[in-house]
Amino acid sequence: MQVWGITALMGCGRKTATEYLSSLGYPVLDIEDLSRKLIDRNTEQGREGFEKIYKLLGNSVLNSLGDLDRTKLIKRLITNPNDKLEIEKAIDPLVLKTVEKYRIEWMQKGIKLAFVHGNRLIEAGFPKAVRGMIRVSAAYDQRVKRVIKRDTMGKEEVELMFRMQDQQTFIERNTQVNWKNEGAVSALKKQIDAWIESTLKAT
Repeated sequence: MQVWGITALMGCGRKTATEYLSSLGYPVLDIEDLSRKLIDRNTEQGREGFEKIYKLLGNSVLNSLGDLDRTKLIKRLITNPNDKLEIEKAIDPLVLKTVEKYRIEWMQKGIKLAFVHGNRLIEAGFPKAVRGMIRVSAAYDQRVKRVIKRDTMGKEEVELMFRMQDQQTFIERNTQVNWKNEGAVSALKKQIDAWIESTLKAT
């Protein structure tokens, strides 16, 4: 049973790739969505993560009901890099532990191939927890056009955001497989189909 991580820079088409994998019937786990669930104090799954954040940041990131206020939390993490590092250090191990539980469940069901995807997989330690890392890539100009269309933003705003967030060399250095998304969606799907076929044959 193999679990692969998928990551990408903004505008490369990670969502397109993962939605296609899901349509083929493969388990696809969104790590950002999982992380949100792991800090929800109103669920058994999220109480431990909530307590860790509360211990680090206190009431400053809670709403009037005592639940995490995501807007306050995000603002705190953006303006306080050290707090962001501490929260990641506390929550990343919970995410990895939960993904391992999913892997065991998938294996017990006889699933041969599954995927996890997110923006911070490499930083969170996933290269050591999965079979390998896949990046979805695209040319810079294509990425800009996609984000402008998707988020109704101006070109200068998108390019500024790219300069602040891009880690192309870092991602390339920490991934073993590259799915290029530089043409029609059908071309990306063909790459994915070919990769799945070769990967399953090798198992």
